[in-house]
Amino acid sequence: MKPQDGEVRFSFVTLETPKAFDQSTEPKYSVQLLVPKGTKNAEKLEAVYAEVLADFQKANPKYKIPASKAWLKDGDTHEKCAEREECEGCLVVSVNNSEKQVPKVYFLNGDKKVEEDKTRAVIYSGCYGGAILDVFAYGKQLNKGITASLISAFKSRDGEKFSSRPDASASDYGTPAETDGGYGEEDDCM
Repeated sequence: MKPQDGEVRFSFVTLETPKAFDQSTEPKYSVQLLVPKGTKNAEKLEAVYAEVLADFQKANPKYKIPASKAWLKDGDTHEKCAEREECEGCLVVSVNNSEKQVPKVYFLNGDKKVEEDKTRAVIYSGCYGGAILDVFAYGKQLNKGITASLISAFKSRDGEKFSSRPDASASDYGTPAETDGGYGEEDDCM
């Protein structure tokens, strides 16, 4: 099932280079999609989730999927999302791909034409765009759930970056003239 979920906001973006959570896990591409509740996009994602869940429950009637194994979360109530301001009023979709399943990344250039981003750096946490997902149920003995992988992501416009660290610019450093001809006395560095 491949829902195209319209405009979303990207968070926790790892699309340039796959990263491992720790040394025991394989590197993955990953991203969280923030989808405003009450939109057609949110309704479509909820419908896809319900359909995949119903198919899974029909095949596995004795197994209930825990909330921790769901790729679609309520940003207002889920424990990992509720304290994050950007999740308020949104559904949160967590997707990841193995390093062998490289998602394509696209952007809208200045001429309003869609181009593929070969560097994969155009999408960042806080920008807006869309995504095409592959949603499916999985089951291996005791590990069962519903997940989504990212087929492609599309940046439609910039947004305020999500970051806990402040930005810096060249002007923050001043010039040698503003600092009495140097950046410190020679003795300061010894």
